[in-house]
Amino acid sequence: MSTDPLIIENADVKRAKESPEAICPACGSADIRPLPELADRSMLSDGRIVPLALRRHACCACGLAAHAVPPSAEVTRTFFASGYDLYAHPAGNKFERERQRRYAAWISSLGDSSGPRTVFEIGCGNGSLLIELQSIWPSASFAGVEPAAVAAGHARQAGFAVAQGFLESGTGPENAADLVLSVNVLEHASDPARFLQYFRDRMAASGRGIIICPDGDLPSSELLIFDHLHSFTEGALSRFIAAAGLKLIRHAKAPAGLAGFQAAVVQRDGPIDPIPAGATRSALSLFDARSRFLLAWRALDDLLAARGADAAELICFGIGECAQLLRAYAPRLWTKVTAFTVDAGTGFFDGRPVLDYAALRPAPGRIILPAVRHDLHPAIYQRLRNDGHEFVAWNDLLPA
Repeated sequence: MSTDPLIIENADVKRAKESPEAICPACGSADIRPLPELADRSMLSDGRIVPLALRRHACCACGLAAHAVPPSAEVTRTFFASGYDLYAHPAGNKFERERQRRYAAWISSLGDSSGPRTVFEIGCGNGSLLIELQSIWPSASFAGVEPAAVAAGHARQAGFAVAQGFLESGTGPENAADLVLSVNVLEHASDPARFLQYFRDRMAASGRGIIICPDGDLPSSELLIFDHLHSFTEGALSRFIAAAGLKLIRHAKAPAGLAGFQAAVVQRDGPIDPIPAGATRSALSLFDARSRFLLAWRALDDLLAARGADAAELICFGIGECAQLLRAYAPRLWTKVTAFTVDAGTGFFDGRPVLDYAALRPAPGRIILPAVRHDLHPAIYQRLRNDGHEFVAWNDLLPA
């Protein structure tokens, strides 16, 4: 009998009842409804495919979305063990540096103008964000915690005091920090309120905390990533923050260049403000929008395979998250992909060559499939059209 926790978990999911949990952990509502099931396998945030069914439900009062059958703590921990490679490389990648600069600038704009003396980042990866923050606050000291051993090792090599482990296991600095950061970590927490209580414990009495996570007020690809255990609307996030004894002093949507994320600035002490009634007003329309989004992804494989059926050579433009999602949720289409192309492309992705787009010439039977964010499709279509390439357009297959 197998002892693989993923196999055991998948068997548990198949045996689980279809009905969702009775009570929303964020607002206490019993109005929880199942979202459309997507597949019997799923994608993790580092692109790996796992044999676990993607079955979510959502609260129609505050909008919180979560797994209908949550993965066990054992399975969740295996996601971030030795095989997790999202940050399993030294900091310095050009794309990563640019993205982290944007996060650092946003974080700096959310904090005090004087800047913190000590910074502690929860889930600091390879230290790439700490490097960018260090350039903004050169006199501050930086530390962090990271569950993935390889990533934590790279962060230490970059010069930061980083412990390997999970926040909830008590791993952290000896002293509380002026600024505690959690960037795209909360959505991975099995128990958000408990996570935020530990987050609070890492804050100095007069310190601040900044929590950044995907913006659950709009359907997005975060619903397709299995280890995103929760999708937070502003209202749901506010309720978890209050339940952890934190005072929300500011909420912000991400600036241009970081679309799809939200930030909450919190402090330890002070009266907890009541949650505005308007924060739950759109939960029903959000449920409908999420349902349409998931149904569109469920139908995507057949539709894209049909649109690319005449290709003698199907080349995928992009090797990022969108390409990984197509690999996971459009397997029929994926078998038709012969190569990939990106600017200055080289090497291999998923066992197939990555070609330099500048050297790619139009050829009979060669069709290019854009695999980029939905909002970038029009610009990519125009670029491909200008360069004379035949391509598969599919921005009409997903809700705008």
